[in-house]
Amino acid sequence: GRVQLGVKGNLAKIYTGHLARELGHEGAAESILRDLRYVPLEFDPILFSHLLTLCEKMKSIWMQDWMMRIAATLEEHFNRESNKYDYAVWAEAVLALEKIKPLLSKKILSQLILSQNSDGSFATSPAVKHPHVRGTGKIFEVLSATSGIDVKNITRAFQWLTKMQYTNTQLHFIPERERVFV
Repeated sequence: GRVQLGVKGNLAKIYTGHLARELGHEGAAESILRDLRYVPLEFDPILFSHLLTLCEKMKSIWMQDWMMRIAATLEEHFNRESNKYDYAVWAEAVLALEKIKPLLSKKILSQLILSQNSDGSFATSPAVKHPHVRGTGKIFEVLSATSGIDVKNITRAFQWLTKMQYTNTQLHFIPERERVFV
């Protein structure tokens, strides 16, 4: 039988699949996805978002139905219990769902934007209004990679992060073409 790895173990497998694909080893990435397809996965927004992103990049016919189920699971959990999670854990879903469920992607994005504090940071969660650098950084990363975002939101987040000791050398996660806007 297959060993259940838990969220962190399965996320590590998905990251390995992304790496294999980037290195041109599509067969290895597909093998990882086939293994994951047949184990019960504990729900985690980051895990399901990265899984959906890898499936979308692979573009295999057999994954289409599975991708729709993954997206539906993300939607179900977001609609039912998004208030249980930190905002930052839903950030990856914005990009993962952009093509397969654009309305849900925009809904999550809107919630993230509404969580921005007046100082440019982002609230931790619906229940916790104070920010933390990791969460604001993740949301900033996603906003920077999403088209059609008001530059003011990105600039305010960037300015807050800069005050938190981010420098230009630490912005490697922001695509170069987007850095001119911040």
